[in-house]
Amino acid sequence: MAFEYKVDSVRAEINDRSVQDGTAGGKVAAQIEIKLKEWASKGFEYYRSDVVEVEVKGTCLFGLMPDPKSNFHITILVFFFRREIK
Repeated sequence: MAFEYKVDSVRAEINDRSVQDGTAGGKVAAQIEIKLKEWASKGFEYYRSDVVEVEVKGTCLFGLMPDPKSNFHITILVFFFRREIK
């Protein structure tokens, strides 16, 4: 069998209040569920997910960082989807 693959990420949006009142986890899960359903509606099945570490260089943010030589890391959750090619 041959498969077509797609990769997508989820940018979970929560606020301090959600963290404090304990609802942050549910909100993140709901956003992930929306992403999974979106791809399922296009005929793709969930295949796997990974965490990707990304290094952001100081100059990547158009000088918005205090020190253009400073770098920071972000973590991105990516999802892999596939559907069979017929």
